[in-house]
Amino acid sequence: MNTKAKRLATRQALSVAAAANKVTVIEDVVSKAGKTSELAKLLAKIGAERNVVIVVENKTPELTRAAQNLQNVKVVSATYVNVFDVLNADCMVFTQAALKATTEWLGKEAK
Repeated sequence: MNTKAKRLATRQALSVAAAANKVTVIEDVVSKAGKTSELAKLLAKIGAERNVVIVVENKTPELTRAAQNLQNVKVVSATYVNVFDVLNADCMVFTQAALKATTEWLGKEAK
């Protein structure tokens, strides 16, 4: 599948997820100490449960470490969002910076 088709499929999957109220946008996900409990509290506070995909602009080792011990939580960089992750997620959490980066990335048309 070429890049243009992949981006179109991802845009459509994100549109379906947004229409189903599966997308949440937050200011930022900060896990300075890499503690799982901090991330679990944040996800509980915003109502993200079951299969959660956290989309950030750039993955940090601390955030990756915090999410490792949480079952059904996946951290993805903004330019690596794919159709499989979107369709299998019960909740997608975007940071504002990641939403902007994803929009710019998906908005480009491959020639």
